[in-house]
Amino acid sequence: MFYGWRVVGVCFVAAVFTWGLGVFGASIYLSEISKSHGWPISVVSTAIAAFYLTNACCLPAVGGLIDRWGPRLVIRCGALLLALGVVAIGQLTSLWQLYAAFICMGLGYATTSITGLSTTIAPWFERHQGRSFALALTGASIGAMAVVPLMVIAIGALGFAEATLRAGLLTAIVMTPLALLFYGFKDLKNLDWGVMAILQP
Repeated sequence: MFYGWRVVGVCFVAAVFTWGLGVFGASIYLSEISKSHGWPISVVSTAIAAFYLTNACCLPAVGGLIDRWGPRLVIRCGALLLALGVVAIGQLTSLWQLYAAFICMGLGYATTSITGLSTTIAPWFERHQGRSFALALTGASIGAMAVVPLMVIAIGALGFAEATLRAGLLTAIVMTPLALLFYGFKDLKNLDWGVMAILQP
């Protein structure tokens, strides 16, 4: 199988976690944090806005980072930052931690959202770029349909702190080894011929 489709598969999984725990998870965090700590909805909403603002400010640099350091390192670090932010959201004790957690999530989301994933996929495809992007970003819809309901169920069964801890650990456990499957074209010269064979279309 052409190696580019394996890259698409890993990006699909990344999109499930990125959108499920990031964008679509924000509605869960807004309610649970406000209820758990008694903080006003407006305060928690401002922290969520910081998440989006951090993402927007970092996006222009993501493509350059991937070009320089490769998708393996950048997306793995992004997934770990996203996981750390999700865990931190369930362990809050003060307002500054609330903002720090969402900023951490914003940094992770920037590297594993559409810019990071499309920059990772693009070099592998000439004729099927649209199809490859669409397949990878289908993971965002799966994140909305599967991750959010599972988080609600987990919070009801385990509590908010335990549910976010397990969600963050799962993200790190799944994405850290999967990110090792990424190869940029610059890495190909370091691969042996057996690996090169599976990279060919």
